[in-house]
Amino acid sequence: MKRFTGLMLIGILACGLFFALGTATADEILDQINEAMELYKQGDYSGAVSGLDFAAMQIRELQAARAAEALPAALPGWQAEEAETSSMSGAMFGGGISAERTYTKDDAEVNIQLISESPMLQGIMMMFNNPMVMSSSGKKLKQIKGQKAAWEYNPEDRSGEIILVAHNVVMITVKGSNVDESELLAYAEAIDFDLIGKLVSGN
Repeated sequence: MKRFTGLMLIGILACGLFFALGTATADEILDQINEAMELYKQGDYSGAVSGLDFAAMQIRELQAARAAEALPAALPGWQAEEAETSSMSGAMFGGGISAERTYTKDDAEVNIQLISESPMLQGIMMMFNNPMVMSSSGKKLKQIKGQKAAWEYNPEDRSGEIILVAHNVVMITVKGSNVDESELLAYAEAIDFDLIGKLVSGN
């Protein structure tokens, strides 16, 4: 009975997510969840688990698509490629999602990647909370739009990297080559941290 109640709860949560993300694939995913519930009632536990895993993967794909909306548009004079998204099952990296986009201008390039539930997140947070570790890594601690950031830039080859942790759960990397430090910062500041916050809180 407790397991069946858990299945019902997943269905209810999924309905709430669809209201937030849109209804384009709501029927398809809800049908998948309902089928899994029927399999559970019939005693086909493996089939029920498989169905719910598939539905969860589809929901993560919706989340990844919305996370991509937080990636900025190209700065003036730059070109932006289409954003790429991916989702990982619960057995891989905690079931996180990722979205990334690449920007170019002549020989300059900037890449921004968002990853939720990254296995690297704990290590990054330790670096943020330990000045000695931060110093030994060659990075400087700064804040960008209220988010902690580890900053590294080499003026000789005009390359750099900014690592941020948005709302304590989403790791963001901004990497640039043949770019000015100001351009790297401009892209980091253009990320929609408010939208990321809404995704994290489920709004």
